[in-house]
Amino acid sequence: MTQPDLARYSSLLDTEDQLDADLKKLKLEKDVLAKAIMDWMSEATVQNVTVGGRTLYVRSQLFVSIKAGMKPQAIRALRALGLKEFVTPQLVLPSVKAWIKERMEQGQEIPSRLTKYLKIVEQPQLGASKSGKEAAPKQSVDLTEHSDQSPANSEET
Repeated sequence: MTQPDLARYSSLLDTEDQLDADLKKLKLEKDVLAKAIMDWMSEATVQNVTVGGRTLYVRSQLFVSIKAGMKPQAIRALRALGLKEFVTPQLVLPSVKAWIKERMEQGQEIPSRLTKYLKIVEQPQLGASKSGKEAAPKQSVDLTEHSDQSPANSEET
């Protein structure tokens, strides 16, 4: 048996380590920029922006979980609210999340007897899609030819 290329393998490991470190830096920079873009879009009341062949938009992500040690109380609260379908011997958290999201979208409050047992977090996220692949909201701003108006270069007036 011939000896495999040990030096090449070691070089590949070094390259992989460097790429992992670069990717970590890239993700951190992307997260910081995404926050700035979402803030800008909110202030400028822009629903989406098309730039570089991508459509950027803000979407809301809802997270629902049971607070630590509160599962029995959460189950009782759901049953007391007439939401027995969300409790089949166990709690069906995706159904609870959908119910909460629907109420929030309709402007209805989530009963406090339930919220004291659940952790509910609505977190905005910057989404991106290749332009033309996903139906974009009606209001759109194309910054491809107006790079001086990009969020990174914009100033408050």
